[in-house]
Amino acid sequence: MENNEFNAAVCFLSDIFHHLNQLNMELQGRDKTVTQLVERLHAFQRKLSLFSADLCPGKMLHFPTLRKSGLQITKVTSGFIDSLKSNFATRFDDFSIPHEVMRFVKDPFCVNIEADFAMKAKELITSLDEAPLQLIDIQSSEDLRQSLQQADKVNAFTKKLQRWAVRAESGDFEMFSELHDFLEEGDVNVNSLKASINVHLQSLLEKFHQYFPTENVENYDWIRQPFTSCSSNDLSSELEDALLELSSDRTIQTLFASKTLDEFWLSVAQEYPGLSKAAMDILTPFGST
Repeated sequence: MENNEFNAAVCFLSDIFHHLNQLNMELQGRDKTVTQLVERLHAFQRKLSLFSADLCPGKMLHFPTLRKSGLQITKVTSGFIDSLKSNFATRFDDFSIPHEVMRFVKDPFCVNIEADFAMKAKELITSLDEAPLQLIDIQSSEDLRQSLQQADKVNAFTKKLQRWAVRAESGDFEMFSELHDFLEEGDVNVNSLKASINVHLQSLLEKFHQYFPTENVENYDWIRQPFTSCSSNDLSSELEDALLELSSDRTIQTLFASKTLDEFWLSVAQEYPGLSKAAMDILTPFGST
């Protein structure tokens, strides 16, 4: 009898530590936001309640090792889940973030400033006295909403720098009008300038790559024209399938022309959550910070 209880406990621990290890892996890694970590912790706390209800003879859907063993559930295993729930609630109580604040961090354009968001945010950070005014500025900023257009401009300018460097190397300074006129009027040794100007252009190009990492903006065409561009190297196979479905939906297509990009992608979040999130991560500069 004692051996059966011991074996049941071992099987149970094998299953529960598998779930704990999964949580541990989800919390690790770079580029994880605070909201993502809090969401994972809250989700696991809810799973613990599910695990507790699942520990019934004949069920044990989330405890495959224990289920296959055919051993009976003991009070020790049930009590372990209750203790785990209590420990999580105690240890991670400080990780509680109001839902409205988490929504703002993920998408600053979807929060109603006039509602109780400011009050909830101030509970978390008491120094946010001017938060409502600043949030209205953020939500009203067309610059923030048009990050794709900015990416196009940066991409175009870096290409110009590359072309200018090639032309300067050959002694052609026509793109710099004042320098070109000066060289035409004066007796200046162009060869002595080529190396210096080229160094400056290459340095400027490196700084642009540093502050604006090179991205293939064509991969974002599906965001701007989802009904004509149905593929992207940045999309997974699952999201490409979803994009094909969306592009064939004539009802949704009628909404596209009357909305801004961020309004459109937020409006399809319920039907196409993966696509909506991927688009908003690009459209809002706060999506991946």
